Amino acid sequence: MPTHFLAIYYSNKGDLKKAERYFQRLINMGKDSDKWRIELASFYIQTGKLEKAIKIYQEMINRDSSNIRGLLGLAAVREMQKDTIGADSLYKMIVFKNWNSAQILTLISQSFIRLNDIPMAIKVTKRITELFPDDYLTKRRYALLLFSNGDYNSADSVMAQLTESIIDDPVIYYYRGRIAQMNNDFARAESMYVYSLAINDTLSEVWVNLALTRAELGHTDDARATFDSAMVKCSSDSLNILFFYGVFLSRQENYLQACDYYKRVLLADPENTDVMFNLGAAYERGGFFDDAEKIFKKLIKLEPDNALALNYLGYMYADKGIKLKKARKMIKKALEIDPENSAYLDSYAWVLFKRGEYQEALEYQQKALRAGDDDAVLFDHMGDIYSALNKISEARKHWRKALELDPDNESIKQKLAR
Repeated sequence: MPTHFLAIYYSNKGDLKKAERYFQRLINMGKDSDKWRIELASFYIQTGKLEKAIKIYQEMINRDSSNIRGLLGLAAVREMQKDTIGADSLYKMIVFKNWNSAQILTLISQSFIRLNDIPMAIKVTKRITELFPDDYLTKRRYALLLFSNGDYNSADSVMAQLTESIIDDPVIYYYRGRIAQMNNDFARAESMYVYSLAINDTLSEVWVNLALTRAELGHTDDARATFDSAMVKCSSDSLNILFFYGVFLSRQENYLQACDYYKRVLLADPENTDVMFNLGAAYERGGFFDDAEKIFKKLIKLEPDNALALNYLGYMYADKGIKLKKARKMIKKALEIDPENSAYLDSYAWVLFKRGEYQEALEYQQKALRAGDDDAVLFDHMGDIYSALNKISEARKHWRKALELDPDNESIKQKLAR
């Protein structure tokens, strides 16, 4: 069709006015008018004329409120404009109008994932599994969405059904292992990871989790051997494996060797702040204060708003009773980023305690206890603060709770023995 050819020709040349003119002629012909409206709207999108594209799609919807192409186009433009609420509401409208169309629902489910509306993505994907109960890939996607939303029991239930129909999917066994691991069922987790690797032994995340699971089972030699095997089987992902090898060694309190592994990663990726944080923590726990301080300072220079690093270094200073003014400023900044973080509240209370500001320290420690789970450190610090305020019965009450949570803590035992 010459008119269509000219519309495409001028659109490729970037001649907006002439392209518009020929697309409009096609629309006015009446035949396949929506097809030409879609092409014109696409042209507007390509040339950044989003408002004009919206006008086209809105005209289509005004003529027919169930016009799928118009609704989809309008929703897509809303996404481009970062109007997540508008896009989400339009996609929901399409879903409810096409609840029995697996094809449209499949297309829309990905949109909800992009918009981070995981509950709606789950609802739509579940509906697709109802329409096509034997579709393995959709049911698999449904299980993984449930996992990502924290509904681990439901995810595991769906995955168990999948393993009955297809037994050679390593990803399903991996996620079932993750669920078992999070439930502290380490024996089951180990078996799931072994199944996964028997199908595909090149998945580094499976090797890493298998190694960490074996460490939790107390099989440290097997854990080391698993990390070594991972380095051979997944050499292309060696940096990630080295990092988690370092995490394993830190948990074993082998801090010097852990530092060596972290430093090997940093040689290849010198500005990786996650690795820096773990290296700094390993130095500090290993008793190498100056090295830890140097690493955390470097990390904070790279990421001035890294609340974890600000709190960690600030607490290091506070615990040693040095640079308290600087420590207070750093931890205060961490709290501005995350005001309800119990660890940061505890650190700030500890700085105040070290400065002799016991009443204000008490107020922050009370906030820390309200915000946090049962943590021996929180109760231990509260005991110290009450002791400084000469409220001995309250101090002993909190030390006893701390010892209940950490029965082998000799420092707390000594306080209670006084």
